[in-house]
This record gives sequence, structure tokens and C-alpha cells, in this order.
Amino acid sequence: MANVKNSDKIKAAFLMHFTGYTTWPGNKLNEVNICLLGDVSFDNFLKSMIKAKPQNRTGQQLNLFYLEKAEDIDTCQVAFVGNAHVEHVVKYRQAKQLPVLLVGGGTGFIERGGMISFFQEEQRIRFKICPEKLAQANIKMSAELLRLAVIYHAHHNEEVAP
Repeated sequence: MANVKNSDKIKAAFLMHFTGYTTWPGNKLNEVNICLLGDVSFDNFLKSMIKAKPQNRTGQQLNLFYLEKAEDIDTCQVAFVGNAHVEHVVKYRQAKQLPVLLVGGGTGFIERGGMISFFQEEQRIRFKICPEKLAQANIKMSAELLRLAVIYHAHHNEEVAP
């Protein structure tokens, strides 16, 4: 099993870097709000990384917020959602048609409405992306990032590895 501390560092780095390869609807954002809701094991690593490098690769300022409930995601561009909150966050985001990138790590996260899900494969942390869910939220992800992901097709309920 992969070292938990290293796994958490990798998840934090991925989450931070997703912001530089993602485009949200409307004008280019000057800031990207990364929000954490529920049990997030890597929050201290993420906080340290953002403090050390407060901008992503496109020059957007990164901000970190801790949320208490799903309804707080209105000002987020990225939300890492703990398992206990997934269904409520997904319903709220869809009802409000919010362009929030939903990231998680639990079993069945994408099937439950998430967009990107972390998983472990042979001692490595990897991630799945569901392009259909991104499109529904008018969020675009660079081909560069998509090439690194396992692509999950919701309409076929299948995965395609890079």
C-alpha cells in the first residue's frame, strides 16, 4: 500500500494543478477558489502548497476555503467533497447550474455525480475524469490533463485508460 502521507501530498498537488488546466465559463478568472467540504486528509499539504506557490500555471491567484455545508459552494471553482456530502453537493450544484469542478476520492464518486475521482492503482495515485459531467457544467479541461487521466464515460458506464 502506498505511503498515506505521500498519497495525501500527491492528491493535494493534483488538486492544485487541476486549476491550471481547467477553463470555467465566462471571462478568464483572476482567482480560483478551491473549497474543501467534509473529511479531507490532505488539507494541510494543500494549504502549505498554496502558501508556497499562490498562483497556478496561468497566473490565477489560488484561494483555499473550508466549507461547512453544500450550499457554501456558490463561490467555489473547485470543490473537494468528502463522501458524506456527495449527493447533497451534486444536487445543489445541478439545481443552481453552478460551474464547480467536483473532485472526490471515494468509491463510486463519479457514478454519484462527481467529475474527477482519485483512486490508487499499483502503489500510485491516479484520477478518473468524466467528460460528460464536465460538459454539463460548461467546464473545459485541457487535452494535456485528459491524456493523464482514466476517462470515465457515464453514458456507457465504462473506463478508458490512457
